[in-house]
Amino acid sequence: MKIMRKNGLAFAFLLFTGLASLQGQRSKTAVEFAPGYAQEGFGIKGAFNYYHNRTDYLHANILATFSKEKTSTAVTVPYNIFLFNAAYFTPVIKSKDNSNSLYTGGGISLGYESINGNEPDLEDNSLLVSESGLLYGFYGGINADYFLSDSFSLILPIDLFYHFGSDLGNIHFFTGLGVRYHIN
Repeated sequence: MKIMRKNGLAFAFLLFTGLASLQGQRSKTAVEFAPGYAQEGFGIKGAFNYYHNRTDYLHANILATFSKEKTSTAVTVPYNIFLFNAAYFTPVIKSKDNSNSLYTGGGISLGYESINGNEPDLEDNSLLVSESGLLYGFYGGINADYFLSDSFSLILPIDLFYHFGSDLGNIHFFTGLGVRYHIN
């Protein structure tokens, strides 16, 4: 009976200290918004960050780009790219007080490419050979982060995408200037 009581107390102690440890390691989250420049146009990026420790974070974003490409016959072809990206970021440079950081990360990218509004005819009545379709590939980025206060920071994301299945080229680029809000 005494052995069971001691084991029960030991188990309760371990359970309590384990739960207290989990409570002390509660993660922080942040949301961000960054308009910016995309290849031959502009883009808008919204993101959610989950910090699993003080510095590293999981990053999920949605990016929409709106661009126009001129052909050799001076015809303008509009195209839009809509992406969901998921990545892991870690700091490569930090200030001592953590007010400035430079993060690098990488992950996957999935999305859709819309060329000329899905219309096969161009303005000069020529036929467009490229088709709209699904994109998938890799995503890498560098994020500069400058804290303005405890809750807000200024961010400079520089993102590079390598997509399979794109009729417009495999490499896409986005950079912006935005704001990150730290929720807790």
